[in-house]
Amino acid sequence: MEASPSYLFLKEKDPFRFISPEEYEELGIDPEDIPFGTLPALRHPARIPSRFGGDAYGFGITEGYERLTKEELELLLSIDLRNENFIKKYYKKLNEIYKKLGLLIRFSKKGKPYYLIPLHFVSISLIDIKIKVDQVANFIKEYAKGRTKESFNIGIFLKPTDLIFQELSYMFLEHNFIPVDSISKLKHIKQDIDLFIITGDIYELISREKSRLEEYANYMMIKIYKLLNQEGELLVISERYLPKKSKLIKIRFKTEEEEKRFALFTHIFKTKHRYKFNRKPIYVSEFEFYSYLRGIYVEPEIIDRLLNGKDISSLNLEEINKLPYMELSLPEKYVRKRKDQKRMWSTLFDRYLEKVRFCTFTPEALKEEWEKRFEFYDYEPEYMLLYHGRKKTPPFSLYSITKEILESKVYGASPQLMPDYRNSFEYALRVIEVVKKLKENTESYADIPKIFMDRLTTPLYYKNRRFKAIKAVLNLIKKKNKLRRLICYFNPEHIEGINTKLIENLELLELFGFNIDLLKELYLISLGHGPIRRIIAGKINEASLKPIIDTANRYGIRTALNFLRYFRLMSFAEMEAAAGKAVETEEVRELFRIYDLMVRAVISKDVDWQTVVYEGAESVEGLRRKVIKRILMMMGYHRFLNNWQEMKEKGEKELEAIADYEPDNLKSIYNMRTLIDIMNQFENIYLKSDPLQITSFYRKILRSDLHGTARIFRKMSSKNVFLLLWITINSSPSDVINFNPLLDQIPEEQTDEFVEKIDLETSHINLNHLDSEGIKNLSEQLRKNKFTIIVGTGLYLRLDQEQKILAIGYMDLDNNIKILNAFYDSFSKSPKIYRISNEGLRELEKRFSEIELFYQAHKTILHFLKERSLPLRHKNWVKEVEKIREELRSVFLKNMFQPDSFYTNLEALYNYAPSVLNFLFPFFKELQQINLSWHIYMKISPLKYILNTTKKLYALIRHEKEEFQDKEFLHRLAKKEFGLMATGTVGVSDAQLSKLIDMLDNLRNKRPVLFNALIKSFFFQEIGRVSYLREKYKGKFNPADLGDAGAVFISQENMKKFYLIDTAEEEYLVFLVKYHSMLHHMIRGEFSFFAIKEIIEKKDQQLFDAFFIFSFIMLSAIREDLLLEDLAGKLFRIKEICDKIIAGEMTLMGYMNKLFSKKGALYLQVKEYLKKGMSSNQQKSNEEVRSNLVDMGKMIYALERILRLRGVRYVEFPELAKLLMDKPIKLIYAQKGFLSIGYSTFEKEMFETYRIYRTFYSLPEHIRHYILNWLVDD
Repeated sequence: MEASPSYLFLKEKDPFRFISPEEYEELGIDPEDIPFGTLPALRHPARIPSRFGGDAYGFGITEGYERLTKEELELLLSIDLRNENFIKKYYKKLNEIYKKLGLLIRFSKKGKPYYLIPLHFVSISLIDIKIKVDQVANFIKEYAKGRTKESFNIGIFLKPTDLIFQELSYMFLEHNFIPVDSISKLKHIKQDIDLFIITGDIYELISREKSRLEEYANYMMIKIYKLLNQEGELLVISERYLPKKSKLIKIRFKTEEEEKRFALFTHIFKTKHRYKFNRKPIYVSEFEFYSYLRGIYVEPEIIDRLLNGKDISSLNLEEINKLPYMELSLPEKYVRKRKDQKRMWSTLFDRYLEKVRFCTFTPEALKEEWEKRFEFYDYEPEYMLLYHGRKKTPPFSLYSITKEILESKVYGASPQLMPDYRNSFEYALRVIEVVKKLKENTESYADIPKIFMDRLTTPLYYKNRRFKAIKAVLNLIKKKNKLRRLICYFNPEHIEGINTKLIENLELLELFGFNIDLLKELYLISLGHGPIRRIIAGKINEASLKPIIDTANRYGIRTALNFLRYFRLMSFAEMEAAAGKAVETEEVRELFRIYDLMVRAVISKDVDWQTVVYEGAESVEGLRRKVIKRILMMMGYHRFLNNWQEMKEKGEKELEAIADYEPDNLKSIYNMRTLIDIMNQFENIYLKSDPLQITSFYRKILRSDLHGTARIFRKMSSKNVFLLLWITINSSPSDVINFNPLLDQIPEEQTDEFVEKIDLETSHINLNHLDSEGIKNLSEQLRKNKFTIIVGTGLYLRLDQEQKILAIGYMDLDNNIKILNAFYDSFSKSPKIYRISNEGLRELEKRFSEIELFYQAHKTILHFLKERSLPLRHKNWVKEVEKIREELRSVFLKNMFQPDSFYTNLEALYNYAPSVLNFLFPFFKELQQINLSWHIYMKISPLKYILNTTKKLYALIRHEKEEFQDKEFLHRLAKKEFGLMATGTVGVSDAQLSKLIDMLDNLRNKRPVLFNALIKSFFFQEIGRVSYLREKYKGKFNPADLGDAGAVFISQENMKKFYLIDTAEEEYLVFLVKYHSMLHHMIRGEFSFFAIKEIIEKKDQQLFDAFFIFSFIMLSAIREDLLLEDLAGKLFRIKEICDKIIAGEMTLMGYMNKLFSKKGALYLQVKEYLKKGMSSNQQKSNEEVRSNLVDMGKMIYALERILRLRGVRYVEFPELAKLLMDKPIKLIYAQKGFLSIGYSTFEKEMFETYRIYRTFYSLPEHIRHYILNWLVDD
């Protein structure tokens, strides 16, 4: 409900005086000072524990002084909180210090304090939110009981910014919460859902978006039902809504002040009755009373106007009774007009769910409060409504229905070959309407002989001639109105497209009262009742009837004949429904011919189907006549089946008379005669020399299984029909040919126009390429590439090797070239990829993907042409396509790597124009397909990883720190590490990001060539994985080193020229790609620190900075929780060391020996501690050992590498030493001063470290030393 100008509907009073974003500027608040997961306020709770101990609203020095520098500590000690001028001067620094201490106090630019309230605290402070969170939490916990699965996918109909969503996602970090903030988002969820939660009234949620409540409520439930797994459950919890015309309830106000407030309420808002208040029990409208309880905020001006400026406490009830009535409208929910919320919920949810719990309730806290304020007479208040249901399991699944029908083999076309329009409720309804018309209005078929109609409709009138499935058909006629209503449920306002999918929604129909027989019948209507209709359409031969005959033979003769009558009836209905017009008499004659054939087969049981198919085709001429009839049936020329030979001999005048002087009839006759002529022509040119080839081709036609021809061939010239058959049948390795892709995505009303285009395109086929050699080339191309084009046209062939299906499709190359040229002309004037709209990119993808398919197929064709020349039309296309490819490549690559847009360019092409992206970066296609789910850290595809890294680099270049990492995820991680009251994140800190930004700015200003190379290196970093390049350059790189492989590929593949890279830039690019993963390997213990020598020996500080930035971002992008603030700090310490080495302030060996000595000394301390009470001789030997601290330190360093290799990230030998010397782990943790990991994580790592240490030192000494010596400088 939208708030009216005069009042606002409020959930709760504001206990802390929260500050809205609109007030930030006025109060001098910097949004960057407000950490994720908090709300700023002017007041704060009494006490909340800080992340590092103590009170988050206290001073915090005691708990965190060791985290501060000397300068920061001095600033804090010198602070005077009463001196606003002092605070104004240092507010930014003070806020950084408070953040470091984990405090929730901040200062504004004006020197005034404000406070940060954790969202968790806010949520448990607001009663409505707390009720819902508690109920949902109990629901999740109950569901988890007794289940071995540790993590659930939980859908929740809320925005991710909603307090309830955030609270739940922080409470249950182990689960995957999927926010759904609109109905349309339900369509895009791919994973199965264990639980779905709706924290509001489903009808109320819909009414905010849509007006057709019932339709969209069912649509939403259907989507949720499909998403839920077999044991999935739904919880809906909402405020209790009441209709305005509700019952009267008797209450008594326990205090006069309460009664005055309600009396004032009735004078402000329009109520059912003009109540009079006198401190006695009173009957009031339930709806009005609930509106009062929920609190409607009224502007003070309205109250002042009503009370004439007086205070309500100064008035008595009699005076309030006499006040005027303002009659403002009360906010009303969807439950107007006496609709009952409980009944509506029950009707909706019970359809899809088994009810577990359905009740109204009022929390005890509210009950206690209301009891203090009101006395109720025979009435129990209802504050919330809750529905908990478990997904209903249908008695039969789509899988079982599909399996049964497919195994029966009595269907017309398999699901994967069925055109879209047949898999729809709309088509099924058309079929049902035809059967209804046959039953109730046979007069509309006056053109068909009555004997045929009588025989056809027999099963509808006579029960003894009715197969049992006819009962399901008649029931569907009765339910046709329900089917129409279901279209609105499954596809309201065509939200899912023009046609409403039938098969995908089939098993849900059981929830609406459709039994298994009705579902099977609907499925068969969609697939077709046997192949009868397809035989009549010339798509398949009579041998396909065998499964129907085999099924009929399982029954007695009478039942078998009834079974065949049923198939005859439904085939007729499907013919009319598919054609959208009345069935012609000649088609009905064919229908009865096939029926008689089936009857004969059932009665005699000795029909040889091969004989039937080739009956009358004993000679080549007989075979030819059979083929002509088959093609005439494909074209819908059934009226010529028995007189085509006579027609061929007739003169022009005779033909005009036969056609009744109708132009369309005459055109059909001439088209039929053209078919005979083109067949003669092909026989004379290509087949006459080899009679066996003629026989082979004709037999192929007769045994072919064609799909999608009716909608196309009936509107094409017979010459072009024959050409398509000639090409597809001769080149196909199988008998199944699918023409449906020719009309893919074409709306029904545009079909005729598009078929004309296909007809015209087919006329461009060059006959010189259709001889046996040309057809052989096509077959070879299909075998090799599974795809090829028909030379000189936009027609293409695609082979599905697994299904053994050849498909033919069409791409409008002229139009594609025209559109792409126009795009280039427009785009080249302002080449900004990121400015292209999503719709524009989709259009670019559609057009470019087709011309790229054409071009790649053309390159394959060149290998097969030999001496043949290409048609001029084809050559012109190739010339245009090559020009477009070069122009687009040039203009896109010039713009692709721009510092201000490289990520948005990459993201836009990745999401909306992948063909263009793969054209610009051919190796991306393979990177997208590589599965790394087995990887320890990187679970995403390399291409997705490239996107992640470029996004982070882009954020730093643009100084957008908040975009560098997933703050929501890292805030959840902070909650996991430090508790629900934790604020902010545990990721890379702002100060650390600022250092990276400064380095990038320095590179951009002082070393632009290196800066550009750095950007490009992010695009090429994973090229070392590409298999065809690894095979091509095998032996020239270390196969275990992806960086080395990538560097070799960039150098050898001449990418410098293709990507417009100069020599200096190429050197930097090769260097960065080669070494980009080195830091990652070092952090994981796979490389020794000595490996850094290859980097720092260049003595180039800015090159090292570029390397460091790349490595840092790489670690952050692999997984968000891999590079937290503590590990980032360690990387910066490594950088400080390397900077000093590069500057000549120290050497690598000198630093390492110093480090070894330090570790060796620490090891001696531990050893001495563990050997207290040893003899003087032993002590002397230890003193001798001190002279070899470096060697001992090397062993400890190598041991730390083992810890890294085992996945220990935060514990090193100094922490282990303290544990061995009996220091408490909590003390060790506190002394370490971690910023991003909590005590429990540290404790686990400590125990794991100790376990590894004990296990390793249980090995014989010579084996330990052997391993450690290898690890020192490996």
